[in-house]
Amino acid sequence: MSTKPILYVFGVSVWSAAAELAAAELFSEGDIEYKTVNLMEGENFAPSFIKKNPNATLPTLEAEGQFYTSTLEVTSYFVKKASTKVKSANPELIEILHADNLDPNTALLLFVR
Repeated sequence: MSTKPILYVFGVSVWSAAAELAAAELFSEGDIEYKTVNLMEGENFAPSFIKKNPNATLPTLEAEGQFYTSTLEVTSYFVKKASTKVKSANPELIEILHADNLDPNTALLLFVR
């Protein structure tokens, strides 16, 4: 079992990219293991992934025996655990930006055939 955090991502997912960017800014290369979950092939609905994240969404972070299942939870974990300390943004603004009705991945899903 890996002792490194495992970040489950998908390359064209906006929210996955946000978590990957946070990881790249706050941690050294090799500190985090990355695993791709192909949303276009429905890999996020595999029973093994549903056990990690019942919402079947990305990003998902597995760290210290816990699962973090939203971009907000993942990036908050990264900020808390990073050796480089950064000032957190306004929590109310972050909640607004991560509201379900503002999902930037909607365009991706509308144009995939």
